[in-house]
Amino acid sequence: GAGQFRGGLGLTLEVTPSRPSAGLSLLAEIGHVHRPPLGRAGGRSGAPARVRISVGSEQVPLSESSRPKDVRHVPLGASIILETAGGGGFGDPSARCSKSVEEDVEDGLVSSHAGSHDYAPAAAAAAVAAVAAA
Repeated sequence: GAGQFRGGLGLTLEVTPSRPSAGLSLLAEIGHVHRPPLGRAGGRSGAPARVRISVGSEQVPLSESSRPKDVRHVPLGASIILETAGGGGFGDPSARCSKSVEEDVEDGLVSSHAGSHDYAPAAAAAAVAAVAAA
């Protein structure tokens, strides 16, 4: 989540059976699916966790209908994609240094859209524009 101190990054884990004949079952307890981690002291909430099954080019979301604790059987040839929640930010996002926002965008930690909309609009937009022009 956006904040003077940006929230922690989530991670993406994709699991695919190594043998075509191997099945895959997922037994998991995944937190923050329905409620993302909250920001503090004016910081914004992080992103919620997501769970999807990928079959070819189609991705079927499971997290909207799943319970936090669930068992799912994944069809042969498919993958399961787990995205953990991103942490909430701390402090007012407009107080984040524009150089830090620029570095976050350059490093791919924050999208250019989030960089220019979630932080101090004038300073962040200039920093993001500088990255886009480079």
